[in-house]
Amino acid sequence: TGWAGAAFEDWSTRPRFRVDPENRWWQATQHLLDVGARRGAGRYAISLPDLQGGGEVLALLRGSERLALDLVDCPEEIKPALAEINVTWLHYYHTCYEIIHRWQEGYVDWLGFWSDAPAVTVECDFSVMISPAMFERHFLPAVAQQIEWVGRTIFHLDGPGAIPHLDALLALPKLRAIQWVPPP
Repeated sequence: TGWAGAAFEDWSTRPRFRVDPENRWWQATQHLLDVGARRGAGRYAISLPDLQGGGEVLALLRGSERLALDLVDCPEEIKPALAEINVTWLHYYHTCYEIIHRWQEGYVDWLGFWSDAPAVTVECDFSVMISPAMFERHFLPAVAQQIEWVGRTIFHLDGPGAIPHLDALLALPKLRAIQWVPPP
């Protein structure tokens, strides 16, 4: 889980979501992933960083409450932002995957599932705040795109509030599994 303050106040001044190869945190991530995968080769499995889903990234950058209001006040801003985030996400995913596979035959993701082929847990925890219609219109296409890109995917359904989106997720033909932990 991650929290951050909103990165932009107004859609007209939002940053473009793109890969910044000079970003020190991205460089540190690549370095640590490389060192961990190299040292762990034949000894332990390394984890792919949790890159979150497009909806989660957008909710962190905009703020969940603001993003929920944006779906009513300026819904036309959501899809272009998610498209940029997804392209960036794909670059980060492939780079991390390639780093790990220089040293190891497989890896685990944040759920602890091991795979010897491209695999990822896809998520949109923000979906608990919105209706099925809003999820299907704005966020499901980005989820479906990640599933198409990676191929071996599990969707993390985030608690009881996300269950209204289950039918839409089950209709995605290439989604392999859904992970859900019911409340105690």
